[in-house]
Amino acid sequence: MKCVNDFLDKELFKKIQDDIFDKDSTPWFCIPDISGEGKEKDAYFCHMLYDQERPCSNKYWIAEALKFVINAKALIRVKVNLYPRTDTLVHHTPHTDFDFDHKAAVLSLNTCDGHTSIKGMTVPSRANRIVFFDPQDPHNSTNCTDQQFRANININYF
Repeated sequence: MKCVNDFLDKELFKKIQDDIFDKDSTPWFCIPDISGEGKEKDAYFCHMLYDQERPCSNKYWIAEALKFVINAKALIRVKVNLYPRTDTLVHHTPHTDFDFDHKAAVLSLNTCDGHTSIKGMTVPSRANRIVFFDPQDPHNSTNCTDQQFRANININYF
């Protein structure tokens, strides 16, 4: 696991934030099962930027920019997750990603009291912080309690 603060150039990061949070051009889809394990009662919202299985977003430029910056050979999936604020911090069920060798990263789009846990280690959400990790290690997200939402971009790649 490796964390990098202030990962993207400030101008690029701001452009990504502005495009993702443009209420008139970013459709959000409600996902009722956060971990894919069928165990949560909470939901989250997702905007798929890239999925190798199907066409996705008109915001594909963001996936391509991230692919270049992280020096990925190929993308598998790039999606934005948005977890609404609640009064209590909710730790989602740990899970692993795809059943094959690959890499993953989570880029935080805002600073809040939510975090990502990877093999029991906590990575607080801080705007423009990225964490690189092995997606076969158990990991989970949380929501937040101190902002309207917690948002991040999840990248699975080779």
